[in-house]
Amino acid sequence: MERTLEPELMLDPHQALAYASADFSTAHQAVIERFAAIFSAFNEGLVLDMGCGTADISIRFAKRFPRAKIIGVDGSPSMLSIGRKRIEEYHLSHSIQLFEGVIPTWSYPAPFDVLLSNSLLHHLPRLTLVWQAIKKYAKKGAFIFFVRSYSA
Repeated sequence: MERTLEPELMLDPHQALAYASADFSTAHQAVIERFAAIFSAFNEGLVLDMGCGTADISIRFAKRFPRAKIIGVDGSPSMLSIGRKRIEEYHLSHSIQLFEGVIPTWSYPAPFDVLLSNSLLHHLPRLTLVWQAIKKYAKKGAFIFFVRSYSA
């Protein structure tokens, strides 16, 4: 199977705004509900949302799992700017923090209970980066949930 890569980062502010304006509500909520169904034992912990973009998945995750602490990382300042505004609008700053960085070179001081990623895989030039990220960020026994794309 041949992979078709999209640009690694959505740096253009107009492009980020267009992405943020699209309605992903059904698909993104389905991602959260699917995670909850597969990992029914999860209730709280430290969650890494890799390639968090405008933080829609992070926000939905925080609403579904209010005792979780979500760390979102993305390489696009434009996407993160929109995400930070959304987090403020939903009053979720106590649950979600966003950082600019690129997986797997970005660093964080603690291992994660959950590695979550929606639609990041088609931006990565090498899939070995996924395995490097899992090795680097996941706590032993962590829940790993990668979605290439999801339709409800």
